[in-house]
Amino acid sequence: MHNYLFKFVSSDCGSGKTYKLIQKTKASTEKVIIVQGTQKLCNQTYNDFADPIMVKLIISDEVQNVYDSVVDFLLNPSHRVLILCDVTFLQIKDISLLKSWKIYLDDVVSFHKFKNVNTEQKELVEKHLFHSYEGVSDNHVTAKPVTDFDDEVVAGAAGVFKFVKQYDYFLFNAGFFEKIGATDQYKRTKDQLQVMSWVNLNRFSSLDITFMAHDFENTLMFLSSPESFEATTLSGLRSRSKPVEQRMRVHYFSDVPLTRSLRDNSPEQFEKVLTWVNANVPKYIFTLNSDQSKDALNGTYITPKSRGDNEYQDYNAAVWLASMKPSNIEVKQVELMFKINRHQITQAREYEELYQFVQRTALRNFESDEEVDVYVFDKQQALSLSNNPFFIDLGIEVTNSVKVGSTFEPLHMTNSEKQAYKRIKNFTTKGSFDSWMNKKSQLSMSNRVREHFYSKWFSHQ
Repeated sequence: MHNYLFKFVSSDCGSGKTYKLIQKTKASTEKVIIVQGTQKLCNQTYNDFADPIMVKLIISDEVQNVYDSVVDFLLNPSHRVLILCDVTFLQIKDISLLKSWKIYLDDVVSFHKFKNVNTEQKELVEKHLFHSYEGVSDNHVTAKPVTDFDDEVVAGAAGVFKFVKQYDYFLFNAGFFEKIGATDQYKRTKDQLQVMSWVNLNRFSSLDITFMAHDFENTLMFLSSPESFEATTLSGLRSRSKPVEQRMRVHYFSDVPLTRSLRDNSPEQFEKVLTWVNANVPKYIFTLNSDQSKDALNGTYITPKSRGDNEYQDYNAAVWLASMKPSNIEVKQVELMFKINRHQITQAREYEELYQFVQRTALRNFESDEEVDVYVFDKQQALSLSNNPFFIDLGIEVTNSVKVGSTFEPLHMTNSEKQAYKRIKNFTTKGSFDSWMNKKSQLSMSNRVREHFYSKWFSHQ
C-alpha cells in the first residue's frame, strides 16, 4: 500500500472549489487553515464566509507583523478557521503548531523561485549570508541561509535575499564563488549569482494537507514529487454545459515564440500586434509583461497573474501578450534537482497563467454557451488553448532592428547545431520535439538558436 503524503483536488477554474470548501468547513466542527496565494483572494474568502466569530484573517493589510501574529494565533487559537497567504504559511518552521489543523492550499502551486543577483560582494554572500555548502555537480552547490544577524550591515544586505524565509533549500552556480589559485581572492569574471530556492515538501509530511487547483497534475508542485500526492474529490463541484474548448476562438500572430529577446531586439514586430489589436478589437481585457507600458493598448488591463479577479465576466474578448518562459539557466537547475524539463516549466507557468487569464472573461460562467475571442502572440501559446487556432499574418519576424549598424544578426550556429537543425523535420509531434529539445546538447544552445529551432519546427506543421 502506497503511503501518500498529501491529497489534491484537480478541477477547472470557476468550478466552485473555494465555495464548496467554505460550505464544507461551515458544516463541520474541524479546525481549518485555508492558505491562498494573494491578499485579494484571502480577503475574498474571508468575506464569503461572512462569519468573523468563526474565521480569523491574518494578512499584512490587517496586522503589522504577520508572521508573529500567525504564530501567536496558533499558540492560542481564538477562532476555528484561519485564512492566510502562502508566503506566511511557508515561513512556519515549527510544524507542531499545525498538527491539530486540517489545511487546504487553495491555488497554491509554486514550490520554487529562481532569482539572479548581481553583486561583487562575494565574501559577504559566501561567509555571512549562507552556510553549509555542498557540491551537487561540477557547476552547482547547495547551501542553507543564515536567518539571524547581529550586524546591521549584514542584515541589510540580507534584504536582497528576503525570499529565503519561505524556502528550505538553495542552489547556486558554483562559479560565483571561484577563487584565484590557492588565494582567498575571488575571480571577477562571474558577478551574477543564480539562485534557485525551493520548498521541502517532506517538512509537512505529518500534516493533513489538501491542495486544490486547476490541472494540478501539471503543476510544478506535483511534478516535483508526484509519488507524494493522492487524488481526492470535493463533492458538488460545477461542470460546464459546453466544453470550454468549444467556447474559445483562439487567434495568434506569430510562428516566432514571444520572448523578452524578441520584444527587446525587434520592438517594431511587437508594435505590429499592438496596432492591429487597437484597430480591430473593440472591448477586451489584456495583459503585458511588467516592463511594457499599460497604455500601449486601449482595453482594460489586468496583471498576467490574475487568479481571483472575477469582475470581468462581461467581457467576451481577451488579449494575452505576455511571456513567462524560463531562462536556460533556470531550466538546467530545475532539471538537475527535479528532472522537470523546459516544456513542463513553460506549461505550468506561462500556459497555465494564460488559461487562468482567459477564465476571467465570460468563460467563467459554466452555464453559458457564449463564445469568447482570445488573442495571443505566438502559435505555441495558441496551441495550449486550442487544437485549431486561427493565424493572423502580420509578417512577424526576428529583425534585431535595435542592433547598431544592421537589421540582421547572423545566428553563427556551431557545426553540431547545424547538424541538429537538419533533424527537426523528423519530429512529427510537439511532444517528441520538446523532449528532444530538452536533451543536454540542445539545452546548451543560446535562447536565439532555440527560438530558431522552434520556428523551423512550427513552419513544417
